[in-house]
Amino acid sequence: MIRTPLEHAKAELKKAWRHCRPKSYVPAKRLFHYTSAEGLQGILTERTLRLSNVSTLNDTTEIIHGGDVIQEVIDEALLSQPAGQYTALNLDAVAAKSKYLHSLVSHSYVACFCTEDDLLSQWRGYGAGGAGFALGFNRDRLERYLQSESLLLSDPMPMVYEIERQKRAVRCFLSKARAIAANHGLLGSDCEKFNDEFHFRLFLYALGMKNRSFSEEKEWRILQVRPDQRGVNFRPARGIIIPFVELSNIPLDVFASVTLGPAVEYGFRVGPMELFLKRNQLEHVKIRTSQIPVRALC
Repeated sequence: MIRTPLEHAKAELKKAWRHCRPKSYVPAKRLFHYTSAEGLQGILTERTLRLSNVSTLNDTTEIIHGGDVIQEVIDEALLSQPAGQYTALNLDAVAAKSKYLHSLVSHSYVACFCTEDDLLSQWRGYGAGGAGFALGFNRDRLERYLQSESLLLSDPMPMVYEIERQKRAVRCFLSKARAIAANHGLLGSDCEKFNDEFHFRLFLYALGMKNRSFSEEKEWRILQVRPDQRGVNFRPARGIIIPFVELSNIPLDVFASVTLGPAVEYGFRVGPMELFLKRNQLEHVKIRTSQIPVRALC
């Protein structure tokens, strides 16, 4: 199949986005999802993972922080651009479309992971006060599964907390996007569509940036966008109604381990967990225990 110049340009833009995206300092072989007993049972028996709407996450500056970083880099680029110079990549349009970027939040869903399976703050915040579990995922196998999900727009990506790394990623992507737009000589509606794709990729960067106050969480996340809101369900939590979508039919070999939280005695939990895993054809899943010496977390 012969590609149009626009299709070539958008394919190159996607590669540039992946190339410029900040990488993890230490590659994570496993990613851990902290959850309650009810959450663990649901994930493993139904082989389904829920992704919550971005607007319901705990960080009150979610997307706002990343949007501010992007805007600062765009403003720098506009100041350095010669007056009256035409470029196929319209930076004025990027600045004007900040409301468009924020509107996409209502269509965006994420599942969050941590690179450690025994982190005190995670047990407190997401692991049922220490009575829950940290479910370990094999990252490589998770990525292979995610590649089959057509609506998924990112493989597991590390969150970036250092502001200079955040800015460097945006500058890199902006530079490459300018070159791609110029090389393909896009005009008219093709130019507009290329700019729309650029705006959208910037939005994905914003979802990977967080205030450094959250750095202890060592978060990774996967992202899915549902423009038409099909398949969206709702659940109550924390006094609000949370929209969510599901990733289903997760292969059994994606699950790698279960760490038992510190608030319940290990010997009291291990037997039932072994029986549960066996019943669900998950004998390969390793059972670990928290090393935090407490009985209850407040």
